[in-house]
Formats: sequence, structure tokens, C-alpha cells
Amino acid sequence: KMRLRSPPSHLQTTVNTDAKIECSVMTTTTNTSRFTITWMIGSQMLLTMDLDAVVKFGPAAGPEMDQRIRMEIKQKQTFQLTIHQVRTSDSGRYHCEVEEWLQDPLGDWYSLKNMSVSTELVVKEKASDFKMNKANTQLNVEERKPLMLNCSVDGIESDSTLRYSLTWLFSRDHSSSVTLLTYSHDGRLNYNSFDSELEGRLHFSTPEVGVFHLTIHRSIQEDSGRYYCQVEQHQLDCEGQWSRKASDDSGFTDVTVQLIEDKLHVDKKNKTLNITNLQTGFTIDCVIKSRSSDASVFEVTWSKGQRNEQPVIIFSASRDGILHSAISDKDLVFGHPSAMHYKLTVANVSPTDTGLYHCQVAEWIQTAENKWRKIGEGKSGELSVHVDTEEKQKEDSFAMVSTDKHLDIKEGERFELECSLDVGKQDPTYHYSLRWVFNSLESGSGIPLLTYSYNGRLQYLTENQQLKDRLLFSRPTTGTFRLVILNSETADSGNYYCSVEQYQLNCEGKWKQTANARSGSSKVRVHSIESNLRVQKKNRMSNITNHQAGFTVDCVIDSQSSEKSVFVVTWFRAQEKMPVTIFTVKRDGTLHSAVSNKNLLFGRPLATHYKLTVPQINPNDMGQYYCQVDEWLQTANSWKKLASDTSGNLSIYVHTE
Repeated sequence: KMRLRSPPSHLQTTVNTDAKIECSVMTTTTNTSRFTITWMIGSQMLLTMDLDAVVKFGPAAGPEMDQRIRMEIKQKQTFQLTIHQVRTSDSGRYHCEVEEWLQDPLGDWYSLKNMSVSTELVVKEKASDFKMNKANTQLNVEERKPLMLNCSVDGIESDSTLRYSLTWLFSRDHSSSVTLLTYSHDGRLNYNSFDSELEGRLHFSTPEVGVFHLTIHRSIQEDSGRYYCQVEQHQLDCEGQWSRKASDDSGFTDVTVQLIEDKLHVDKKNKTLNITNLQTGFTIDCVIKSRSSDASVFEVTWSKGQRNEQPVIIFSASRDGILHSAISDKDLVFGHPSAMHYKLTVANVSPTDTGLYHCQVAEWIQTAENKWRKIGEGKSGELSVHVDTEEKQKEDSFAMVSTDKHLDIKEGERFELECSLDVGKQDPTYHYSLRWVFNSLESGSGIPLLTYSYNGRLQYLTENQQLKDRLLFSRPTTGTFRLVILNSETADSGNYYCSVEQYQLNCEGKWKQTANARSGSSKVRVHSIESNLRVQKKNRMSNITNHQAGFTVDCVIDSQSSEKSVFVVTWFRAQEKMPVTIFTVKRDGTLHSAVSNKNLLFGRPLATHYKLTVPQINPNDMGQYYCQVDEWLQTANSWKKLASDTSGNLSIYVHTE
């Protein structure tokens, strides 16, 4: 005759409150009936109570939940299950199974038919008036000035049990974001910067609860982009445990770093100089009239040319004060009498010094450690020098092959240049000096690569060390000079030519220049390697119920542009605003995790197969994951980015009972 009262089918409560579920017997078979009670959550036993009212916990209670659940007998036939400080993980369907027992005349107990009722418990986060200031702002800051960002919570509650954690994110191109730093509710601060140089310029502070400041010192152009923060509200419960109560995102701050304006002006007055006394020499002044910034430094280059010919660099003073002469047969004297006045003196003049001279000034600003930006360039007026001498040169007694050539080279290949002389009958009293010159596509003046003197001295003149290491000079025959450039790169594209001077040994045992000539140009074009990077784009979905299993985001490269290329692999997690970087493998094998609350496991089973495993997942790990592959190739001593491609999406769904 036992009947149970039907409880509410749906019971809703909020986190950190006490949930009470009742199981009541309305009618019994006899007045002396006793009952055994079993509480189940889903298909697992939570607790049982025997005929003597002894309660035992089942496997569903676990070592943590058994501290929070109690069962009481109310009014003899009402059995109440109480769950203290409920959590969202306590949500589920609770079954109450009641079995009625009777005692026979001999004193033995026997059971009758059992019955059960159930209630669905839904635990939700507490409603909170916590929200972020979502105002979008536009911020303009001048280069090298501090960039100050703010992130604040609206409607701060004066509650000592509330604290906030923060993640500050940055997106340079509005497509994906990277984590700059994380600040935990317990006061831990971690810089997760993808750029160690940027990390050194960050300064974080929280002057009051819910107000966060981030200052980026010495701002540079690469700091332009979109900034925002994600804030979580945590609350301290009665057991001294912090639990996440709510979360929200701030508005965007779009930052534009305005570059220092180019105000460089170099004196452009033209001058003419006729020299008859070879002992006097002459000076080429380079006067800077105005500069863009008091913090800038200058790089000054002097060049010499002839009418209707492109000038060639003869001397340079780098921004760090290093002096470099491209003239091997005489000493040039450098001077720097004032901050904006440079000069170069040519002593012991000879007829070959006739020509047009000018200087080129490049203004540089240091934006960060080991980072420089060119603000502007300026060219001076020309100094026309004519050297008069009674000594006349003989007519040319040799000729050069002056035919122009065209070479199309694939990046990474070597190419060969050759200068050939037509000297007719060989005369041991004639020797030759040679200078190889390169005119790049961007430079206004020719760059001397090397000189080979009539006395057999070989000197490399280029300041570019990685280019110097790739030059291979030879002279297979008396009238043939050969230059090989190894491991070519696109910056090697341009015109190459050589100029040759003829020297003759006179009766006094001295060498005198008797003639000069110039070869034709070799026009070289180095083509970039075509991109052939392909990453597998198959979309997949995974439903996970076992929280101990974890999941793996595979990144498989189907094809690459070069066998010598290396990869930078970055994994992202898609979010409402923009993807967030979670893990990066750099081209040198360095691993960087942007997730501070769990250990991500990296693997590389094959050269073109990368994988990232997220272990011991929780509902917060739900979302879409994908990877991005950047392909890099080492050309000479520098690295070049060839291509970039992304994988398909892995959609993760985490189910909880």
C-alpha cells in the first residue's frame, strides 16, 4: 500500500547555496513499517540508509562531496537530502528509491516492492551586476612616448570576499590576439609576452580593486593595434575556497603609434673646384641644416661619380661611429667638427680624383633595444672637382668586353660574373687594377664590392658581412677576372660591372696609371622561391565525457616550399572577439605556452607533423582550436618568411552530468 509523494520535477538554485531535496512516504502498508532509502545521481549511488538509520556514502559522493551532503529524517516518513555550498558540477537528476520492510511474527524483516521518484537539480552561477567598461576608444601616441592603457570594472561591490583576475590581450592585425600578461586573483603576475623585447617595456599596476593599468614604455610602430582585457570575478566561500563567479570582456582600445615626422634637410649648394697643386687636397663638406629629433643619429656616405655615370661610394660613417673607406690606394681623412657637420678630406690629389662628389645622410632613431628605424634621407649638393696637370695620360691601349648581360637566378642558387680584357700582345710592363661595383635596385650610388690591385693585393670593400662571406674572386687567365656570388638572395638583384685601370712600370721603377676602361653591365634578377606551403584543413569535432582523457590538436604539413625550410607553429583557440594564442613552437625549437593554469603537451612525431595535447580538460576548454604554420628559409645569414597557412578547426564539446 506504500505511496510516495511526487516532488517537483525541476529544482533550480545558485552556486554556494544549500539545495534541499525531499522524498516523502504518503501511505504505508502498516504502522510499523520501516524503510531503506537510496539516493542516486544519474546511474551512480550517492548514499544509502539502512533499517537502523545508518547512512553510508556511495561512489558518486567521492572524497570531496561527502563533506557537503547530509540526509535527515523529517516527521518520521520524510527523508531530506541536503547538499551544502552547491556547485555547477552538482547539477543532474537525483533519484530517491524507497523500499518498505515489514516484520513477521518470528521477528524477521522482509521487503515489499520498492518505489522511486526523481528531481532534476540545476545549479547556476549567481546573478552578478559585475560588468566591464565596454567603451571602445581610439588612442594616438607619438613614437618613443609611453603608451598608457586602462581596464576597469563598472559597479564595484564593497565586498571583501570578491577579487578579480585579468588577462590583457593584444592584436596587431585584428585577426588573432596574443596574451601580454595574466594577473590572478591571488596576486600572481605572469608576463606571457610573445616578444621578449616588448615584455621588458611593460609595466602593470592595480591601484585599487577592479582598476588595472598597463604602460608600454618607449612605444614603437609595432605597438599599434587593438588591446582589450578579460576579467573574471572570484568569490571566497565559507570553506576558504575561491570560486569563479562571473567573467566579462572590456571594450577595445585601438592604438596608433604616430611616427616621428621627417624634418631632415641637408645643405644642397653646388660648388666647383679647380686644383693645380696636387699637394693641397680638397674637402667635401656635409652640413645638416635641420633634423627630425634630438635623439636621432646620422649615417653619412660620400660618393664620387662622372658625368652621365652613376656615382660610387668612396667612404661611409655608420650611425655607431664605425668608419669605412672604399678607396684602397689612398687615405681619406674624416672629420666631425660639430653634431650636424661632417667632412671628408682627400689628400695627395691625383688626376684620377677628377669627378663629382656628394654626401648622402640617413637619419635613424632607436625605437627599442637593438631596433632602429630610418626617419628620412637627404642628399647634399655636388662638389665638382677638376685636377689640372701637365702630365698627360696615354691613349687607351686596351679594351674591355662591354656587352650587357642578363641573368635570371632562383633564390639560393649561385651566379657567376666575368670581366674580360682585350690586351692584344702581352707586355710584362703592364699590370691591371680592378674594382667590382654593384648597383642595387634601391641605392642611388654604386657599392664597391672588392678591389684587386696591380700589385696583387685583394681587398673586400663591402660593409655587408654576410654578402662579403658569399663573394668568391678568381683570375683564371691574365685578361679574365671572375666573381662568383654564392647562395643568392633577392637583395642581390641589380647591375654589376667592373672598372679596370692599366698601370705601366716606367724607367725609374715606378708604376704609373696609363689607361682605364669599364665593362658592360650584368643585370641580375634573383627570383623568390614560390610558396608551396599546404596545411591539412580537415575540420573535426570531438565530444568528450571523460575529463581525464584530454584531446590533441594535430597540425600536419602536406607540402612545403623548400626542403631547407623550417617552421614556426602556433596554436590558437577561437573566441567571440578574436582567436587567442595558446602555444608556440619557434623555428629554433623553443617552446612557449601562453596558458598558465595547466601544462600543455607538445609532440612532433614526424618532421611535418606537430601536435598539441590538452590534458585533464574541464568545461572551460570547450571551443574551436586550430594551428597556423609560418614557413621560414635561411638565406645567407638572415631569415626570410616564405609563407603562412592555417589548419582546419577542431571543435571540442565537453559534457558534464
